[in-house]
Amino acid sequence: MNGFLRVSLRRLAWLIAAVGSLGLAAPFTVQAQSFPTKPVHLIVPNAPGGSIDILARLLSQKLQELWGQPVIVDYKPGVGTVLGTDFVAKSAPDGYALGLQPVGATPEQFDAYIRTEIEKWAKVVKFSGAKAD
Repeated sequence: MNGFLRVSLRRLAWLIAAVGSLGLAAPFTVQAQSFPTKPVHLIVPNAPGGSIDILARLLSQKLQELWGQPVIVDYKPGVGTVLGTDFVAKSAPDGYALGLQPVGATPEQFDAYIRTEIEKWAKVVKFSGAKAD
């Protein structure tokens, strides 16, 4: 055999081995599944009635229209949102328990609040004659 034919046979052998390995891997491939296939729970760590409640109801309605599955709003208030957040954290990581976490103040709002408080207390200290060192 000449060198060209030997190289071609070697390439053909590698090609057959590669295609064969793909055939062996085919049963182990993952197929995309439709989501969701059952009701989704939207966990709200606050009591019903506030602005987060309105957001949760609007969001659940839109998600229900989008997914074609019920989106149930579950309220788990208590311990400053810790109970609801803990419930979501300990749920199965399958995407069927979603947490809606209220956001507090932005850094700018918090900074403005702290400055206002400092100014108020500085007036009290000044009025009392105490030293604020």
